[in-house]
Amino acid sequence: MKFSLNSIQKKIFYFLLLLLVLGTGLLLWKYSSQRESQKDRSGWRSVFAEDEIIRQSSRKPDVARLKVYVCGEVKKTGIYSFYQGSRVVDAIMAAGGSTDNADLRRVDMAKRLRDGMTVKVPPKKAVKFGRGDLSDGSKNTRPARRGNVLGNGERININTATAVELERIPGIGTIMARKIIEYRNLHGSFSSPDDLKELPGISEKKWQMMKEHIEI
Repeated sequence: MKFSLNSIQKKIFYFLLLLLVLGTGLLLWKYSSQRESQKDRSGWRSVFAEDEIIRQSSRKPDVARLKVYVCGEVKKTGIYSFYQGSRVVDAIMAAGGSTDNADLRRVDMAKRLRDGMTVKVPPKKAVKFGRGDLSDGSKNTRPARRGNVLGNGERININTATAVELERIPGIGTIMARKIIEYRNLHGSFSSPDDLKELPGISEKKWQMMKEHIEI
């Protein structure tokens, strides 16, 4: 038996065939879009992972930190933390910088910091007045006599003495007195009279001369 379609049935057939083709094409397009989206997400995850690796590698290592006391002619006296390898200039900057009265020429800016160290920025030296000159209305001052060496039993506190007073100690001259004061300005007070032996220029002979006349 021969099967034939009239014109209306043909139109319906072609219409259904067109819907099938369009539906198939839409499904293929949607599947392709999903594949591309998955690739994009995978690519972004890879980028984020690489960024995280870079951030982790760029972080500073967890190294021991130094605690340093910064005082003297600085704007913010206090205890500050620093990484190993930091220097005196870093300590002064952490304390807000130096004041206008700071004498930075007497500070070793490049010196490396140590844990427990004291960085003391010294003031500019005050102008010394001779006889007949007045300092802000205060009474006249006279420079101490040089060469007035300490006698038996006399002692001087090396943590508070001026340069002139230090020169009264047997074995200590002008240069050594300046070194002692510079050491105090940078490192703080001496913890023991024996610490003086760490200064260059103090021989065993000089130490024997001065040890009976110093105290802290």
